[in-house]
Amino acid sequence: GVEQAARAAGYRLLLSSMDLNAQYGEDVFKDLSGRRIDALIVMGAIVDQSPTAQEILARSLQRGLPIVELSDRPQQDPRVDCVLADYRAATTAAMVHLLELGHLRIGLVFGAPLEMGVDRLTPYRTSLAAAGLPVAPELIVDCGPTIEDGYQAARQLLALPERPTAILAINDLLAIGVLRAAGDLGLHVPADLSVVGFDDIDVARYLAPRLTTSAKDAVHLGREAVRLALQRIQNPALPRQVVHVPTQFVVRESTGPAPETGANQK
Repeated sequence: GVEQAARAAGYRLLLSSMDLNAQYGEDVFKDLSGRRIDALIVMGAIVDQSPTAQEILARSLQRGLPIVELSDRPQQDPRVDCVLADYRAATTAAMVHLLELGHLRIGLVFGAPLEMGVDRLTPYRTSLAAAGLPVAPELIVDCGPTIEDGYQAARQLLALPERPTAILAINDLLAIGVLRAAGDLGLHVPADLSVVGFDDIDVARYLAPRLTTSAKDAVHLGREAVRLALQRIQNPALPRQVVHVPTQFVVRESTGPAPETGANQK
């Protein structure tokens, strides 16, 4: 979305992927600070984790560089325009969906730095508390971001003496790992285990079963970020712009009623 909108406006895109690596992220910011660029669009998590990146960002703002952040919460600096799309409402909808299906033990596969997944972790916890259920530490597994990480995290959850009847994975790749782990253990989805992901990647609707997930319109997010950057280039005196892009919870075949207590324990 960023590339399409930038090209349509006659701008070239210089793209750097930081791969969740704070040190590399700092190096990218240092490099950018020495380049002549018209605007900067940044994902906020690396900035939040790095004092060096924050300093470079502050200097860039002081010299008037238009900066737009794609984030799940607004930057503290009022000079940074924001495109916000978080998963809080979608996570709450997913938890309500699972609780209404009778699931009382819901696992969370958390494969991201806290700053990038708090919009799923917080409503997970608050939804359980609102339902009068404990937030069991053993049901939250921190892991990496890959399918294999999701697979291993699911194996850990499904090895518990009282295993979860549903697992929420904070992205669809992790959820695919969960589905594979369930299959390898002889569990049927959703009869024995319900699975929910996030992002609604293309393959989610072609899995067997099709994956219940939540969707952001990522292309729209990118286009909105470029739109804000162009407006800031044209009129640096504009008041701060914050655009909220809604997310959608999509129910498919990977969720169903909780199995009867004890019936699914092997």
